[in-house]
Amino acid sequence: MNKLGDIIKEKGLKKGFIAKKIGVSIPTLQRYIEGINYPGADIANKLSKILGYSIEAIFFTKDTIKVVNDKS
Repeated sequence: MNKLGDIIKEKGLKKGFIAKKIGVSIPTLQRYIEGINYPGADIANKLSKILGYSIEAIFFTKDTIKVVNDKS
């Protein structure tokens, strides 16, 4: 799970606006929001700039980081 959907709501932005700015379809953006898919570095960077949050703050939670660290 990521915070993308919460951040979009907090900023009061429309999904169509964001999707157009980052060059993806609304269904693709929705899959990013739901955590079904994750964007590549270029799209994640665009989202970071539009939303004013770091990539880490958008896509990674403490639970995500713990799972990654536990796999080592």
